[in-house]
Amino acid sequence: MARKLLTDLAVESLQGRATRREIADAGMPGLYLVLQPTGAKSWALRYRYGKRPRKLTLGLYPAVTLTKARGRAQDALEALDRGDDPAVAMLAAKDEQHHTSADRDAFGNLIRQWLHDYAIPNQRSWRETARLLGLKVDDAAPLDGAEPQPDGKPSFVDVQGGIAARWAEKAVPRLRRRDIRELLDDSKARGARTTANRELAALKTFLNWCVDREVIEVSPALRIGKPAPENKRTRILTDAELRVIWLAAEAEGYPFGAIVRLLMLTGQRRGEVAGALWPELNLKRREWILPEGRTKNGLPHLGPLSDAAVEILEEMPRCQGGDFLFGLGGRTGFTGYSKGKARIDKRVTEIAKKALPEWNLHDIRRTVATSMARLGVLPHEVEAVLNHVSGSKAGVAGIYNLYSYEKEKRAALNLWAAHIARIVDVDAEDDQPETGSNVVAIKRGA
Repeated sequence: MARKLLTDLAVESLQGRATRREIADAGMPGLYLVLQPTGAKSWALRYRYGKRPRKLTLGLYPAVTLTKARGRAQDALEALDRGDDPAVAMLAAKDEQHHTSADRDAFGNLIRQWLHDYAIPNQRSWRETARLLGLKVDDAAPLDGAEPQPDGKPSFVDVQGGIAARWAEKAVPRLRRRDIRELLDDSKARGARTTANRELAALKTFLNWCVDREVIEVSPALRIGKPAPENKRTRILTDAELRVIWLAAEAEGYPFGAIVRLLMLTGQRRGEVAGALWPELNLKRREWILPEGRTKNGLPHLGPLSDAAVEILEEMPRCQGGDFLFGLGGRTGFTGYSKGKARIDKRVTEIAKKALPEWNLHDIRRTVATSMARLGVLPHEVEAVLNHVSGSKAGVAGIYNLYSYEKEKRAALNLWAAHIARIVDVDAEDDQPETGSNVVAIKRGA
């Protein structure tokens, strides 16, 4: 690891290379600058506690300057001299730093306050909103059964390169329309055009809240239109594509591989599967009952489980720390979609000897609906499987009759599971297997 006396000019001028680099600061013991190939920079402190090497992340540059990094490193080393582990001390002080900062209008402070006071009480998808704004729930203080903070609120940490880290110490009253446009342009430049639209929507909601709280008089996002046009996706996966995705998910195993296969077998939404809880499942009755708080339309939903789905669930480990099927120790739902999807894509390419045309997890749900119709399932039965409410299922019937279409849904899902079994078991070069009527169990180890 290179060592040099760092200066503000030197840190600013350093450029990324082919590999990650660590540059130790000769001006502060244990402090070093991490330089990624992309050019992103962050600060960390290396030290020993309890005879073991430890690493403490101190923040992202330029939000954390060289002077601030040295100050934080000095504070950590003083805690070490007192016999305390600096990482534990910083974790305890983290939320206090965000909420009791001298600059109460800093973006990093207000965005957390908005999440606690507005997004969490009012949005079922507040975790996704937090992700768009560059924050994630601190794994050291998990929700759902644990006690993340004395007041019961989740603690958030910045995601490197996210909006919260970018504007962490910027006062919201000093946020300008130009800042927002530059942020959205950066998102578009890296190909995240739809994400740019979602980021703008989340920022507008947050900034309108700031107007209501008299933090600002006018939202700087006012009159900024969607940065990118959106076309409604129509991607339908072929049987051959479903086959290689299933095989790739099978090879991937738990947790993400199991999530993908359950998405294929149930047709439910990504968040509903990835956030599934053991108390929602009755494997003996082959039922999955989603409560109203976990569905997009706010209505409870009974999802019959095929034998293939039950087989996957029975083979899954059950964590003792909580009721979630996936995620960190059973305490949270699954969140590693991007890395999981990348691994699946790599396995798909290895199996198919070529990459598939661009696809995403929601395409599976659309494919299930279209393919069920192709197999002869009636439109209202497909809607019942997907928990879409229209026609005869709307209104009182949709709310109170949880077991509406149970028999039809079960028949449709068993038919669909049989179809998946057939296409999985055919030879790789057979892209359009014929559909029969016999249910075939899917017997392949993950």
